[in-house]
Order: sequence, then C-alpha cells, then structure tokens
Amino acid sequence: MVKEERFLKSFLERLQKEFEAEKRREAEELHNRIADVIQEVKPSKFALLYVIELIRFEVLKQEYEKIFGETKKK
Repeated sequence: MVKEERFLKSFLERLQKEFEAEKRREAEELHNRIADVIQEVKPSKFALLYVIELIRFEVLKQEYEKIFGETKKK
C-alpha cells in the first residue's frame, strides 16, 4: 500500500509540474504575441493600459456570467 501511495503521489506531482510548464509556455507565447502588436501599433501608455483594463473586464465579466448567469442591464 505504501508503494502505491508513493507512486500516486509521484505521478500527481509530475502531472502538476507538466501542467504548470504548459501554462508558462502558453503565457509566454501570448505575452510575446501581444508585445509584437504593441511594438507595431505603438499606442500611448494611457491607451495601452486602458485597453488592457477593458480586456481584463471583458474576460472577468464572461467568467462571472458563466458562474452566475447573464447580467441584466438597467
């Protein structure tokens, strides 16, 4: 039983490391692609930060609506 528990623990740790490595690769690729667009467009710092906040808001709103349902506009 102890051997099986060690195997399971080792397997789960390896799986977690692989998952985290994949998340890092995905984030790095996204960062690099966004950085390329920013360098090409050369927006003002204000415009850049404003757009990043808008995207953040849109993503969070979508996730909120998935969890709690569509939000009603007044």
